Amino acid sequence: MQQGTQLKGDIMSNYLSPRSSIGIIGTNEQAYQLALAAKKLGYRVNVLGTSMFNLVKAEADQYFIVESMQDQRAFKKLAQVSDVVLYTNENFPNQFIKLMNQFAYVPQSENMHFFTTDRSVQNVMLEGSGLDLYPYVLAVTVEDVRDALSSFGSPCTIRTTLSATHKPAIEINSEEDLSQAEALLGYGPCIVEPIQERVRRIVITTIKDEAGEFFHFPISAISIDDETKGFVSAPAQLEEATAHLMEQATEGIGRMNDFVGLFSVEYALTEDDTFYIKEITNYPHKALDHTLKSHTFSTYEAMIRLAVGLPLNQLNHPTANLIYWRFNEKQLGMVEEKLLNNTSTDVVFYPNYLDERNDPYDTIGHVFMHQTAKATSSKQSNQDKPEERADQSEE
Repeated sequence: MQQGTQLKGDIMSNYLSPRSSIGIIGTNEQAYQLALAAKKLGYRVNVLGTSMFNLVKAEADQYFIVESMQDQRAFKKLAQVSDVVLYTNENFPNQFIKLMNQFAYVPQSENMHFFTTDRSVQNVMLEGSGLDLYPYVLAVTVEDVRDALSSFGSPCTIRTTLSATHKPAIEINSEEDLSQAEALLGYGPCIVEPIQERVRRIVITTIKDEAGEFFHFPISAISIDDETKGFVSAPAQLEEATAHLMEQATEGIGRMNDFVGLFSVEYALTEDDTFYIKEITNYPHKALDHTLKSHTFSTYEAMIRLAVGLPLNQLNHPTANLIYWRFNEKQLGMVEEKLLNNTSTDVVFYPNYLDERNDPYDTIGHVFMHQTAKATSSKQSNQDKPEERADQSEE
């Protein structure tokens, strides 16, 4: 989104008044922030998921805990008690969206869900559009994985093409790891990708409005340095021409599917400024969580506003280098050091911080820092310094 940009339109055709109900599929941290944004705007929240992250449950007016994301009756029930349904966990059958659309508005369309949940189909579509993908091999057998390892060199990662399998990626360093790859292949075709050093992770989150126009939040960079790995900074330090080309590529992806809403694209950027598409999601990427504090409205509020037909008004970009990251119990010492030694540090603890049952790796808060800098446009960015642990979680 460009600095001071006004999104077109006033109240849109799908307007829902406050006290209407928003269904959210997923109980991860994104679902929690989405629920908070909905409550802030005066909407009821219904949540469905296979577990009930306690923060999400606290915000839910109704919640449905299911044993499996294949539970068609639960999805139907969620839609029946909601006016609009959004998801931050896409690991459910594509046909459920058509089912839910009979009872509620699902702005994350059926074809967009299909596009983001099947990597093999997605890659074919992207390649057909002339977009550059991160190097990969589609593996069906262990021999395919062995050939990919020989071609790319080690290490590589292997993951299932379907996100619905909900299986984490596996790192392969040698032939000794092929037995793990074989187990993963038991769930279906897999994508094998090289792990390349010094390849920057860049995330662009974009809004597509009812008129089919696009507006970009500031480009964000996820740190790859050992000391600050997983932290994110915004705006990312990029050549203006490179940033412009990445935004154009992002808009090209948005035009491939019929939907209104928000989506994120993660790119791999090499040292010679060549970039490749690495991941696409049609909900807020955690790398943009700095917008919770730094912007007129966050990516989560933007998603709610688009879903209920509220105008987005004006988004003023910050004039500072932003650093943001989430922390867990084991990182409290580092957080306290930042808090005591930096007057521009804000620390927010989540309500679950006081729950002694927490896993030591559960997120219990976030840190936001800013450094004075010259004003930048949305097509420029800053240092790859800390912001949160920005890996996407599914549930």
